[in-house]
Amino acid sequence: ARWRVILRLNPFDPVHQDLEAKIEALMVVKDAAPKDVDVSAIVELARLILRTEWARAQGPLAWFKSRRRYPRGTPAWRIAWHNQSRRLLDFLQKEN
Repeated sequence: ARWRVILRLNPFDPVHQDLEAKIEALMVVKDAAPKDVDVSAIVELARLILRTEWARAQGPLAWFKSRRRYPRGTPAWRIAWHNQSRRLLDFLQKEN
């Protein structure tokens, strides 16, 4: 399972490199069992990477892909428009 995780990491991203280093350090046997602090640090870093990658995958144009689901002018369309405009503004603010 370790290699499956490592193969999915980006070797050029520093956060991914940090996660790989922590996983490799965990594989070195020092004690009978790994410390909870080490495992929780790895889990938190993996969660951060997952959130970041999910935000990248969604991207600023996710609303346009979902437009087919909501006919224009309906309440669901207005909610989707509002949510996507907020996401786009947040995305643009993070980029700058």
